[in-house]
Amino acid sequence: MTELSDRIRLAAEKLGGLNKLAQEIGVPRRTLGNWLKGTNPKPSNLKQIADVANVSLEWLISGTGSPEQDGLSTALNRLVDATGNPHGMSNDEWNQQANEWFSAGMANLERQPKPHTSDPAPFLDTDLMERLARVVTSTHRDLGISIAPEKVVVEVAILMNDLARTVRINDPDAITLALPVIEYRLRERLQEAKREPGTGKRLA
Repeated sequence: MTELSDRIRLAAEKLGGLNKLAQEIGVPRRTLGNWLKGTNPKPSNLKQIADVANVSLEWLISGTGSPEQDGLSTALNRLVDATGNPHGMSNDEWNQQANEWFSAGMANLERQPKPHTSDPAPFLDTDLMERLARVVTSTHRDLGISIAPEKVVVEVAILMNDLARTVRINDPDAITLALPVIEYRLRERLQEAKREPGTGKRLA
């Protein structure tokens, strides 16, 4: 997995260099230099970089997947767009708070170790399972697909496994970042099963 600074450089190359990237997203060149040295950009800055360079936001944040724009970036864009200011803070206060939350999750995504076969089995996080159950039921409802209660349990198990392959399951910040992606994958799977009935693809 490349470092965030490397991915910012690759995005800049698509535009013609770091100076051009700084100009396109409206930040001083020295600010861009600070990001390359390890200072984490704000969520809005990362979204701007992904937009102007036409690269995947998922790839820019975590290094996973392809640099090319894809549907997963839409899910992450929703997460970034959702970091509005609901608490009545000043813009500076909210920007600092949002940056801290996002940076913590992004740093964890960057440094997550590979799972080890000798690691003890994780305990079942009932709060997370409830969140995933809400994702399952709301996604099925949005798509007009009925689902039996016992099938909700099966889908939650599938999403738990998907989540565990994506981030460390005991990291709340990483989970918050990953949930929109997990929901997007579920929605795509269900929509594909609706388009191609009888192919054996899972449709609860």
